Amino acid sequence: MQTRKISFVVILILLILFLPLTIFATIMHFKTGQNTVLENYEDVVEDGKISFYNQDTLLGTYTCQNTDYCDYAFIRYNNPYDLQEPESTGKEKYSILYNRYTFLMDAAMTELLNADILLYDIQNEQVLSRYKEVKNYGGIENDLYFVKNEEDLWGAVEIKEEITLKIPFQYDYIGLANQKNETDQVKAESIVALKDDKWFIINQENNRISDEFQNSITNYNENYVIVSDGARMRLLNYRNINQLSKDYRYLDLVSKYVAILEDTNDFYLFDPVTNQEISKHYTVTDPTSLSYTIQDGMLTIYENEELLESIAIV
Repeated sequence: MQTRKISFVVILILLILFLPLTIFATIMHFKTGQNTVLENYEDVVEDGKISFYNQDTLLGTYTCQNTDYCDYAFIRYNNPYDLQEPESTGKEKYSILYNRYTFLMDAAMTELLNADILLYDIQNEQVLSRYKEVKNYGGIENDLYFVKNEEDLWGAVEIKEEITLKIPFQYDYIGLANQKNETDQVKAESIVALKDDKWFIINQENNRISDEFQNSITNYNENYVIVSDGARMRLLNYRNINQLSKDYRYLDLVSKYVAILEDTNDFYLFDPVTNQEISKHYTVTDPTSLSYTIQDGMLTIYENEELLESIAIV
């Protein structure tokens, strides 16, 4: 009887210790997945071949052509223009998408920076396309991927159970502003495009929704576009009409407001709809020292991570 009591106490203690860890691990296991639960996936490289698994189920294989690097592709893209795109550390890798597709790199180490990125169908064990660059910013809404082909033209594919070419390869550049939706994916209702030295906004159906702009787009939202000639910035609407009385040293879009930095280092936020200043004025010499957070209807301004002001978004 005493032995049973001791056993019961030991079991109870073990349950108390390990049950919370099990629950936590299960929550984290399902929390990180986007299209699928990524932790289920595993790739095994052996004898010059990658074997792709979902748990213990073999999905397919890929036969490597190089021994230096043969694995998931790094998230690699260059931004030679002024658009404030979401940043990438350059260290993230793609994984398996919808239990079927992935991006691979198969190249010598000396060629990795310029190696083709392979869109691979794991189930059919087939390379579908080769790209010079792929942009997904860690997650674009509607599972979009911006891809640059071997003719240096950009387009966009939607990768779900099937792959759909959403935007044909006809642009010198396409990109998105650093704006997230409620699920922390980059918004893609409107897309910046460059063609024949002209800038404009398109939608996911590849329709132009703005006039052409002569200068490069640095930021935009559903109503306004900020363009720069390299020295001065201008706030325009989609019809290419100036929305402020003059050009400025620095402009940025923050929520529904415009951040303005005058030549005198005078900084403030401005509402172009009501034509009113909505923040205090601050002396700021470097616009890159500014940052913002938006939470619970409040916009908070920081300079060098020090709080300047919080403003209710109305």
